[in-house]
Amino acid sequence: MEVNTKIGLGTGLAVCALLSLTAVALADYTRTFRIEANGNKKKTQRVGDAYKLTLERQLSDTPCVNRRNFGLKNGVAWADDGCRGIFKAHYRSDRPGSGWNDNDDNDDSFWGGNTVRLESLRGEFKTKRIDRNARVTLKRKLSKEPCTKDVTWGYGEGTLWVRNGCRAEFTVRRR
Repeated sequence: MEVNTKIGLGTGLAVCALLSLTAVALADYTRTFRIEANGNKKKTQRVGDAYKLTLERQLSDTPCVNRRNFGLKNGVAWADDGCRGIFKAHYRSDRPGSGWNDNDDNDDSFWGGNTVRLESLRGEFKTKRIDRNARVTLKRKLSKEPCTKDVTWGYGEGTLWVRNGCRAEFTVRRR
């Protein structure tokens, strides 16, 4: 008995496309930021529901050692004892409570000209899922705190985000 193990080019491409879409749909997302603990003064940064913190680049002469002089606890990244660096908070996009749908009363997909309200209350980092190909503009600022693109709000990789007290309505359009 002979088994045919050949797969046609079309079938192979379809399987590859399906696997890559699945990987993208379940991919984690990250946020990069700087914490500088000068001397023995502890510094913190709220990171919401990040599940992991990694050191991307050390800026200090003092070695930064995870759980010794930097770490993650209860949604707060911290550095202490002279550790200064660029850190990356890792978030899961494939589980409830990952931050994707905070304050979400509507469908997750915004395809064209929709108004999206996103609020960073008490300075936390908030996100909302949007179309990966969306273009976002600030429609109306609601907070007293500044809403500055790429500083206190931004978007990319299918995510709209706010932080540091920025509360606003955004217009989301498909490109």
